[in-house]
Amino acid sequence: MVFRIVTLLAGCAVLAGCGGGGGSSDVPGPVATSSPTPTPGATPYQTFAQQTGNRTYATSCAAGVLKVPGTVVYPATDFGASLAIAYNAGTQLFAINGPNGVNANFGPADLDPAPPASSSAAYSRTLADGFRARFIIGNGAGAGGTLDYVRSAFLAAQTGAGEPLTHYCVLGVPTLITDQPASGSLTFGQIAVSGVALEQVSGGFVTYDIRDSTVSLSANATTGRIAASIRLLGRRVDSGTAAGASTELGTFAGTAALATNATTFSGVLTSTDRTSLQSQIGGWYFGPQGREIGASFTVVAQDAAGRQLYVLGTVVGNR
Repeated sequence: MVFRIVTLLAGCAVLAGCGGGGGSSDVPGPVATSSPTPTPGATPYQTFAQQTGNRTYATSCAAGVLKVPGTVVYPATDFGASLAIAYNAGTQLFAINGPNGVNANFGPADLDPAPPASSSAAYSRTLADGFRARFIIGNGAGAGGTLDYVRSAFLAAQTGAGEPLTHYCVLGVPTLITDQPASGSLTFGQIAVSGVALEQVSGGFVTYDIRDSTVSLSANATTGRIAASIRLLGRRVDSGTAAGASTELGTFAGTAALATNATTFSGVLTSTDRTSLQSQIGGWYFGPQGREIGASFTVVAQDAAGRQLYVLGTVVGNR
């Protein structure tokens, strides 16, 4: 199920037109999809920066058509159920395919001459109909250091029907299912958040950059549960720039379940600050023994007066 709004969006009709990659603070690049089964004590992982050659990345993404009338927010996906991002080392071309008819390509000719400071690569291209397609790969910067295996990414593309579709995704070097933590409690730090929020106010909607949000992430490897609590803080975006003090947008929390035979976890988010109508989180571990974590999340909620809140975001961290 998706939720639509038909009110006027203040600021911009499409997130990619709101500067800074749509308010993203950290965005990713490719992930190796095959590694040998590890033996005890072995570490068959390359860091994200060490990867060379052709490679394909699986993703977990929060996606939405951020225009009015007709805004659509899709539920955050399981890891491996959204965009497939293939990199050809010979041509240096990213080929991106995904749900809703997404088919985008970015190469050296599309490199942004003024990329965001938080990116390792940024691509931008204006299509024949005037739509600005963008793809940004984050540099892995977290709170207090750089993450080795997981990245966040931003994509502004078009659906098969020509609708503008915004994605906030996580990707990287995923933990092998045979190498995931089997027991014990895990607490993740060095958290970095990327994303956008649209809040309904009198006369329209306000756009926020949510990079200042704070997140608590922990896992119980014994029970296969991931606990997440996301305190949404947004800086208002006007004329493509996020500025001013942060605005409290509510806290959303939930417990995600690790899949039994797949490299993913997923769950529902709820809140005591707003009524959650459709809010999810999905993602996976990255690096040896689940050293890092990445997830996408979506929020569709409303306050007591029926004013709506829409959020697309990602969170990454390590332990």
